[in-house]
Amino acid sequence: MPLATVLSSFIPARIQRKGAHYWGGGRVKLNSCDGKEVRAVVSGTQDYHVALRRDERLVWATCTCPYFADRDELCKHIWATILAADREGGLRGPRGDLPAQLLAELVPPPGAPASKAAAWRELLAPLVQAAGSLPSQDEILYAVDVSASLQRQALHVDVLTFRRRPDGSRGTLRPLRISRSQVAQRRDPLDRAILSLLLGAQEDPWLSWYSTQNPQNLLQARLPDELAAEVAHRLCATGRCYPRLQGHEVGEQPMIWEDGPPWELWLAVHERTDGGCEMIPELRHDDVRRDARELPLLDGAGLLLTLDRMVPVDTAGAAAWLPLLRRAGSLRVPAGEREDFLEMLLAAPVLPRLDLPAAMRFEEVTVAPQPRLRLVPPPGLPRSASDWPAAKVSYLYDGIEVAAGAGRRGVYAKEDRRFLLRDREAEDQALARLATLKFRAGAADASGEATLRIAPSRLPAAVRTLLAEGWSIEAQGKLYRRPGRFEIRVASGIDWFELHGEVDFEGKTVELPRLLAALRQGKDFIPLGDGSVGILPEEWLKRWAPLAGLGETEGDHLRFQMPQALLLDAWLADEPAATCDETFAA
Repeated sequence: MPLATVLSSFIPARIQRKGAHYWGGGRVKLNSCDGKEVRAVVSGTQDYHVALRRDERLVWATCTCPYFADRDELCKHIWATILAADREGGLRGPRGDLPAQLLAELVPPPGAPASKAAAWRELLAPLVQAAGSLPSQDEILYAVDVSASLQRQALHVDVLTFRRRPDGSRGTLRPLRISRSQVAQRRDPLDRAILSLLLGAQEDPWLSWYSTQNPQNLLQARLPDELAAEVAHRLCATGRCYPRLQGHEVGEQPMIWEDGPPWELWLAVHERTDGGCEMIPELRHDDVRRDARELPLLDGAGLLLTLDRMVPVDTAGAAAWLPLLRRAGSLRVPAGEREDFLEMLLAAPVLPRLDLPAAMRFEEVTVAPQPRLRLVPPPGLPRSASDWPAAKVSYLYDGIEVAAGAGRRGVYAKEDRRFLLRDREAEDQALARLATLKFRAGAADASGEATLRIAPSRLPAAVRTLLAEGWSIEAQGKLYRRPGRFEIRVASGIDWFELHGEVDFEGKTVELPRLLAALRQGKDFIPLGDGSVGILPEEWLKRWAPLAGLGETEGDHLRFQMPQALLLDAWLADEPAATCDETFAA
């Protein structure tokens, strides 16, 4: 997904149109562009310096133009720079991940020229006026609605404000009304960061933009799972994060963040007395084990949530198992189905850590995959169009086939109790090799599986190359075999000589006359006896084709007359693997 698509909801359409015009007109000069920072100069009425800085899931933007300085709003120069950075792949994480929010950073971009000198009164007046107009800084309190969070499986936070009474006690709690532009005026950097994240987590993109200048209540702010743990940690760090109790009261003691290694999610399989087994999700920390189904857990966020603390949980990306096992209540497997259960379990794309009984444990190994190319008629086209072949890619791990698009981590070989991990790097290299041979992305088939396309004229050469590199290739259920050993021999008759020849195709042999006939017919492949297909050894056959034209086909060999013996002998001199009987050799 383009970076501009992700960030477009934070800039009005009219600003985007102007920025796109600047970018399309070549007015953006990128001084630097990488995954963390972009610096640019945009030519407008004058040159304006723009800086984009990525901080985890946020992008902070700043510009030296008057529009940005006066209004603290994202401008056309920033949008033009985003478009330019998008083209160069900027602000993408190590795995190509994109940020989620775009916020104004009220700091001049690095390298921006200093403004023109002004009279000291003109220079100081705005600062003095701004200092005199700062709003009163009521204290902020964060209230986590534990019950609603667990029920809705998302962290819900109320942001409240109050004033201290003369005796130091807390005054009446009121919802905080704040706009994005007002966030920067908060003195506490933790508050600024938290409020920015909460405002940026609004589900409605238009509301997120509207809130830049228009204050809104932050009640029941719902955080996406990706941000929940980060925000929760910061909330506890303020010392002003309290649980929301029944009746909308706020607890007396602040919630704390449990430091140290996170708890871990495990799937524990226990043997039963009847020979079967039962699987239970557990949270583990040091020697402590707890049934995860009974704990107040925000699954996707990886948070244990109680009235006094928040505890991080490492789910290994497999939080989706928890609601499934809660609904199931208990997952029990009969004794005779334990191996099938294990095979199905290991087929899951993501698994928590596994704790298996000794009788069910397996060896986890890495083996090199053999790429397989399956040629099929193009999806959605009539059979008459099948001469424009499509292809599907898969990989063989010790003979077990895995589709290229399958999400599973590997395959389980029940016979020898081994789990064969997929080699993603080798698979990616195989796909890249197909691209160099001019395979291109095609339409998905009826099941949604991706296909590749290749021009018919390129297919024979591609098949030869891939077979030589160890690929397995199949077309309409027929396996392609590459040529191997060549054998030529001469036998003498009464007044003639017989030329016998054959080529081995991975254990299947074809005689010379059949090979030459296929070559004369312009074929690239020849059927083999077991239903597979052999690819013709063109160079070898072309060397023998002129001589074969002088002989007569007799069953599985060619017959030559005595006057042709000298010609045949000269031809065989360049074929060291050829054998002759004593009569011909004499």
